[in-house]
Formats: sequence, structure tokens, C-alpha cells
Amino acid sequence: MKKTYYLILVILVFVFIGCGGKEIKPSADSVLTKEVRSKIDAIRTAYQDKDKAAMESHTDSILADRISKGLFFTNAELSFTLKKVSINSSTVTVSLSWQGTWIVKGDNIKKQGISVFVFEGIPMKLVNINWDNPFQTPLAREQ
Repeated sequence: MKKTYYLILVILVFVFIGCGGKEIKPSADSVLTKEVRSKIDAIRTAYQDKDKAAMESHTDSILADRISKGLFFTNAELSFTLKKVSINSSTVTVSLSWQGTWIVKGDNIKKQGISVFVFEGIPMKLVNINWDNPFQTPLAREQ
């Protein structure tokens, strides 16, 4: 009985020693997906803060200009839920749903939608938004 106990103990020690030192390296797709998530968060923050310079650093110049022209809200809060990330050689597309609340001319406006963000380049930038654009400020109702 004692021999069996010691044998099990020795085996457990070897298992713990053998498994403890190896670090699992993330795949290239995993790293890219993490970068895209970070970019989306940075763009969301830049939009909410009306930070045009930060917006331009994370998006294509034409798209950044289009978004910057619509920063006429008093306050905006957006949240994103990523649904799917697709990686094709030089393009990353992200399907997501979003919810937003804007204060425009004293009106509290809520919207939600589904979008596909298209990222390209090195460093990666948002180049296109398909379907519903969460960075398009809704208009206040007419008085």
C-alpha cells in the first residue's frame, strides 16, 4: 500500500513539474482579433470624447472626416457586442451589434443596430462601415 502511495505521489510531482513551465503562444489570428477589439474600443472612445485626432489615427482619413462632421451631440455612449471576426489575408471584417444613447439639442435619443466593420492596412485602420453606422449621430426631433 505504501509503495502505491509513493508511486502516485511521484507521478503527480512529475506531472506538475512537466506542465508548469510551458507557455502557450497565441495564434496570429488570436493576436489580430485582440488588436481589432482594441481598435474598436479606441474608436468608440474617440467618438464619445469627440477626439478627432484619435479618430484619424484609427480610421481611414475619408471615414474619419465623415464621422468628425457629425460630432454635434452633447453626449454619446455606445456599446458593442462582437458577433464574428473574419480574417482574409489583408482584410479583417467584424460583425457586431451595437446600442447607443445620444443627447442632441436636449433630446435623449436611443438607437441600436447591426454593423460590419472592415479593417485594412498596417497599422490596421477602419476603412468602411457596412449596414448601420453607430458613428452617425441621430438628429434631434424637430421642435
